[in-house]
Amino acid sequence: MSEEKLMQLMLKRIRWVGWKNRKIPIDFDGLLNAVLSGAIPNISKRFKNASCIEDCAKIVLDYLMKTKDISSSHFPTILQKSEAPNYHFSDYKMDTSVKSKEEILNWLLSFYYIDLIRLEGRKLKQRTIVGIRSDNKDLEKLISNYTEKGGAYYFKVKVGEIIKQYTDRLITYYLPIYPSSAYFTLLFLLCLIMDDLRLRGNYIQNLNFETLILNNSGGNKWTSVYHPIVNLKRIYDLFFNEDDLTDTLKFKFIVFLESLTPPRLQNQNIVESYYSLLSSLAFSILIESYLNVQKLSQIISEKISLEFRAKRERQDYNFSKIYYVDYVQSKFFGGDVVSDLENLRKQMKAIAFEIGKLANKGDTQKSLLKRIILDLKSEETPTTFVERLVSYLPRLEREDIKISLPQDIVTLPIRDFFIVKNEFIVTLWNSYVGGLKQ
Repeated sequence: MSEEKLMQLMLKRIRWVGWKNRKIPIDFDGLLNAVLSGAIPNISKRFKNASCIEDCAKIVLDYLMKTKDISSSHFPTILQKSEAPNYHFSDYKMDTSVKSKEEILNWLLSFYYIDLIRLEGRKLKQRTIVGIRSDNKDLEKLISNYTEKGGAYYFKVKVGEIIKQYTDRLITYYLPIYPSSAYFTLLFLLCLIMDDLRLRGNYIQNLNFETLILNNSGGNKWTSVYHPIVNLKRIYDLFFNEDDLTDTLKFKFIVFLESLTPPRLQNQNIVESYYSLLSSLAFSILIESYLNVQKLSQIISEKISLEFRAKRERQDYNFSKIYYVDYVQSKFFGGDVVSDLENLRKQMKAIAFEIGKLANKGDTQKSLLKRIILDLKSEETPTTFVERLVSYLPRLEREDIKISLPQDIVTLPIRDFFIVKNEFIVTLWNSYVGGLKQ
């Protein structure tokens, strides 16, 4: 590892802004700022003779090479495995050798990052930096495709609207911008990278990434968590095949994620709180490598509530459907879904379609369907779910909708119950949305 290469990396992470009303004449990019924020007051006097950006880069590198602990108190989890014992760590232990410090600096300075900021007025309320890197050069190139072109910082990934061109078509995506959406935004970015791999016909065996989640709620103190993502190949093999592609040239798994995002609302606190739910689901998929169907149930319930809130705020708002829940659940649980459960899922979806016919009748029937959805969507046990549904059977019969509930549903294991319930509620909701004249 040469000092010249570290210098090149550092120059990509800082920019010259001048001395006017400044303690130091440079700004750091989001990730390097998180690392150095607590140390800046201590090193500002080192810049007094700096006259160009190269001088500043050399000063920062010199500080990092000579300090006893690069992480100081600002970057604890990268170097201290004991703080996160449940995760596998690459060994980036500090020692006194120049080579060791050069290696960890090269590692640290090669992270791309997503900068998620929440302001209250002009005051910073929360900031989350999501760092991402890969030792695989092909994957690194794909990450770099999503950086802000012509932006101030080389390693900064663009958020908000993302437009990708495939053949003669432009396809629009949206990377969430909220600190509370960190893991969900990361999952979405990785899905776009896997989308690139599949659509371009690239084959890659090693789909491993390293990520850093750095969080700041004001002041110089940052918390940090390091995650190696080593299970992405499973997601890629499950969801990014040719037959998983829709007519819009979006993969079904991406459409599923998009359909879970919230509508635009006046109260941003509600939106951010909902994104924290989505982040929790994304965490289980990325880090723990499973689909938390109970968490998905909470998200579906809250998503429906937010849709109705959006309609109250804007009468011209068009409800949005939730797509591919049954597809995603089936893919994730594959061989775990035994035939008895599969039959029950089909029965319950058929019942949901029957109840959903209320949407195509009069306003009274649509209101009844809405009440059923709102009553059932938050139930978390088979018994209470069935009791709620049974209470509507006489009313449904008067609407000429006669159904018979399978007895097996009451005795389902909790995971299987949520698989069935999620598909049932989504079927009702999509029928309600499809049946409304908007």
